[in-house]
Amino acid sequence: MTAIAFLLLVLSVVPATTQTMPLPLMSGQDQEWQSKVTEFLETNQELRKYYNCRFTGEFRSLPENLQAELEHAFPKYKFFIANMEVYLDPPTKKHDLILVTDAESGTVVSFVWFFSWTMPSASFEQILLGDKVKSKEETLNRVKSLAELIVYTGNGKVGKATLQKGKITVEMLNGEEVFRILEVKIDKESRLGRLTIRRQDGRKIG
Repeated sequence: MTAIAFLLLVLSVVPATTQTMPLPLMSGQDQEWQSKVTEFLETNQELRKYYNCRFTGEFRSLPENLQAELEHAFPKYKFFIANMEVYLDPPTKKHDLILVTDAESGTVVSFVWFFSWTMPSASFEQILLGDKVKSKEETLNRVKSLAELIVYTGNGKVGKATLQKGKITVEMLNGEEVFRILEVKIDKESRLGRLTIRRQDGRKIG
């Protein structure tokens, strides 16, 4: 085998490098938005409650179809995936942090760590709280879109989504096994309750 052929073989089996993008800016209020997001990532204490971490200054780009789903399902929010350096055991590792920002001001309102950890901020459970939905399909699609975002940060996939007895559950799978579950209740007036992330054994995370 020639050296070139060997190199091509190696490249064909090595995963592609994670695509990153510069800090995205919002038209009309670029400096204010960038300042708020950067300050949050550099100073927020809840973010460092469990992990010693540092913002790398980069975000992962989202697939266009997923970005469109999220914009349709959550018009009052914008979602980004920050690239973070996390210091646990040497060497330092880079992990994804999902940020939920206010679509108008750019203020970070919530976050959740990548699929393998799925450790949320205390405010994460409130991102659907009080929202009124028009149909079962709308409710399921909103929670499924959020699940798609979370599994995008790992090697997972979205499993079964159900609405029974006033509770929506969406499975997130690792391989073919249930790894995490998104759960939210809906009342008789079609208003959504608090969002919960559960382990496969049913225990709440966060």
